[in-house]
Amino acid sequence: MKAILKRAFIRFISCVVAGLMHFWQNNRNINMKTMANVKIREGNAKMPPKTRMSRRLADIGASVNSVEFSSNHALLDKGYNLMGWDLLAMSIRTELHCHNSYSNFHLGSDDPPYDCDISIRDQLECSLALGLDAIFVTNHNTLDGYSQLLEYRNNHEKFKGISVFPAEEVTTDTGAHVIAYGIREAIPAGLGIDEIIDRVRQQDGVSSAPHPFSLLDALREEAGKCDMVEVFNSNNVDVISNARATQFALDNNMIQVAGSDSHVLSTLGRCVNVIDSEDTLDDVLHGMGHGRVRIEQAGYALQGEVLDHLRYKVNSSREYVREYISEHYPHSKWLLNLMLRIYDADQDSHLWRLFYRIALHFMRRISKKVNYQAMDPAFMKERNLATMFRMAL
Repeated sequence: MKAILKRAFIRFISCVVAGLMHFWQNNRNINMKTMANVKIREGNAKMPPKTRMSRRLADIGASVNSVEFSSNHALLDKGYNLMGWDLLAMSIRTELHCHNSYSNFHLGSDDPPYDCDISIRDQLECSLALGLDAIFVTNHNTLDGYSQLLEYRNNHEKFKGISVFPAEEVTTDTGAHVIAYGIREAIPAGLGIDEIIDRVRQQDGVSSAPHPFSLLDALREEAGKCDMVEVFNSNNVDVISNARATQFALDNNMIQVAGSDSHVLSTLGRCVNVIDSEDTLDDVLHGMGHGRVRIEQAGYALQGEVLDHLRYKVNSSREYVREYISEHYPHSKWLLNLMLRIYDADQDSHLWRLFYRIALHFMRRISKKVNYQAMDPAFMKERNLATMFRMAL
């Protein structure tokens, strides 16, 4: 009901504005200023609305100035040709990169089987509390988690105002990631980037390059093959990776989005994108693919949130972790197993916060060399701690 009332109210405002602008066209000596208060969210926290008129001019070749409604009002003091474009299209506050428990057991063979412990109910409760209009579920190499979330939403009236859309974070043959938005059939992991992009387009989806310049799982320059680039990822806590992604998007004139890459509940909605479209999957995809999307907010995962995620992965995948250490870090096996035993003795020790800060310092040094000094990041895939330490110096 709220969604219907909201849509009706927006259409009413559109008619009023159209009439006022038509009056201005016939009476050029009139200085027109219209105030509009738009209440878009009720709850514990009121989100400042910022709704703008979408431009739909591709078919008519018209050229007009944009009009923005600020957080409290709009000043309409110019004339506009309204023929052929839709005033005040809905703005959808959207989470574009988040995971839930259905992402488990779908990662690659070199990754821990457990990825995320966010339940369907908690994901919807948090989305409601944050005032999100829509979320794309982007679990790894599967569409599982989308239909379950949609079913739960449909069975609970209070969540009906949240749109749930399908997506998949696909692993390429090189281990990099691509997000496929709006697809109906899952795309298998291990394909080349070109084939993945083709399969997304065959399903009328939209592709995005998540964390494109991180030290692992990154497309890097091949991000240019996607429709959009994730210029801000909350888990790129080295900061440099995001700066490089932003520069890449600007240099290549690409559509920019931000991703929470949420694996713990508190990071859901850390990044929010606003899409100028109607609240349907087809219109949202059309808006994303044509650049009618903007970043409303972006923030990094906190130290405690990163450590919480690592704690979940270690505690849930203990046997795997031991096998993983033996296989991938044979020269550092004794050290890592010792650290694992110390960790088991006191998982809340301040020692782990110290290790986190040290690791972050080294990661920033490596990221700077890789992203701005042309160092080949291939050594990261070797998982050799001694090599990583040497490269960080």
